[in-house]
Amino acid sequence: MIRPNPIRLVRQNLIRRFLWLCVAGLVCAACSSVSDAHPGEVFEKRNQAARNLEAGNRYFREARYNEALEFYRLSLDAYTALDETGGRITALNSIGKVFFQAGEDEKALDYYNRALVLARGYGDPVSLLQSANNIGEFELRRGNSGKALEIYRKALEDERLADSALVELAVLYHNMGAFLRDTGEYAEALDCVRKAADMNRAEKRFMELAANYYLFSSIYFRQNLLEEAKENALAALDYDRRMENSLGIAQDLLALGSIAQKAGDTGEAHSSYKRAFLAYRVNGHVRGMRNSLEKLIDTSALLNLEEEEKQYREAYGQLQPKN
Repeated sequence: MIRPNPIRLVRQNLIRRFLWLCVAGLVCAACSSVSDAHPGEVFEKRNQAARNLEAGNRYFREARYNEALEFYRLSLDAYTALDETGGRITALNSIGKVFFQAGEDEKALDYYNRALVLARGYGDPVSLLQSANNIGEFELRRGNSGKALEIYRKALEDERLADSALVELAVLYHNMGAFLRDTGEYAEALDCVRKAADMNRAEKRFMELAANYYLFSSIYFRQNLLEEAKENALAALDYDRRMENSLGIAQDLLALGSIAQKAGDTGEAHSSYKRAFLAYRVNGHVRGMRNSLEKLIDTSALLNLEEEEKQYREAYGQLQPKN
């Protein structure tokens, strides 16, 4: 057996090491030659914009609208600087929703329209549906149901939606259901909301599913089907509690109060209105507080709760806009 020459082994190792260092030097030189371009910088800014958007969403869900607005604006600035149209559309719509919830309708519509203009030229069905949904919801609240329906149907005519199971499509069907409820077309309204609920259930979007059940309840309520209305309102409340959606919880409690009052159970209605008012007050939701107090004034009078009625009237007066 021939033993290896140790001197030769050392020499070979030195040569290998020298060659490895040369290659490493070339690689490092190549790296340093492109380091000035900062290849990760754009991704860093884009990721930060997305994080700001998500932070805004989190604050929005918690009804902390000032904080949400701040983060949405940071996200809009970042996406604008990056010329990222899709991100700008989402941020504009998000800012609009903050103003919509705050009751500043003109500001909300301004941001929604800016988003819609971008979406129409962008060619992305998701962005277009976002904007169509928001403006349609806005028009519904203003009582312009015909205009809202026109917006929804035009969005549904987009051929790119044919085989899509988009989250935004579920929202559109939900909003169409609300419109059809308002025009008394209850069967078609229920059909639209079922489509929305099926999509949201499949995607495990439980907060949106809570809104679907709330709308089911509202449709049954208008048909005087109070058992069905109560069953669906309780389902909405269950999902909103699971998602810790405090505003949704308040809305569900208000609905349960209305159902109980219509069924003749004034005491149960009064209790639900109280719980709704407290939930709205914690969130600083003025419109919800006013709605709850109007109901509480009514039920207090029916129950001969004079001192409570007086307190609720005083609180209601304090919430009126100052001239």
